[in-house]
Amino acid sequence: MEAAEEQAIEWDCQKLMRQYYHFVDQKEYEKAAQLFTHDIEWWSMGVSLKGRDDILNALHGALGNDTIRHVFTNTLIEVIDENHATSRSYNTNYYIR
Repeated sequence: MEAAEEQAIEWDCQKLMRQYYHFVDQKEYEKAAQLFTHDIEWWSMGVSLKGRDDILNALHGALGNDTIRHVFTNTLIEVIDENHATSRSYNTNYYIR
């Protein structure tokens, strides 16, 4: 894989992550859930979430009308191939009921 292609994948992954947290912070949970593939499998706080409906229900259930803000930093994306990558980052949350 050429460096330019790898950089483009890294950028796309970071953009996707920023979009997700922006939508969650703005209570646009439907838009956040739509960022995932229909067959998403995600572990969050010890709970297995499978599919967009699980993601959407979890966001509504956990946050509802409360206020949350994410500070998302130090993201490292490791591109495995054109369809796979891993990421690691720090996420500080501010939450108000």
